[in-house]
Amino acid sequence: MEEMFHKKSEAVRRLVEAAEEAHLKHEFDADLQTLQLSMGFIGLNL
Repeated sequence: MEEMFHKKSEAVRRLVEAAEEAHLKHEFDADLQTLQLSMGFIGLNL
């Protein structure tokens, strides 16, 4: 049981690190957001 907990905690740690890195690299693009919203309204999913 301890080994299973260790594996899960390591997986969560890696997931958090990846999310933090993605957040730091993310750049908001208002034009892309508008395009995604307009495509969603006409039934296209990007």
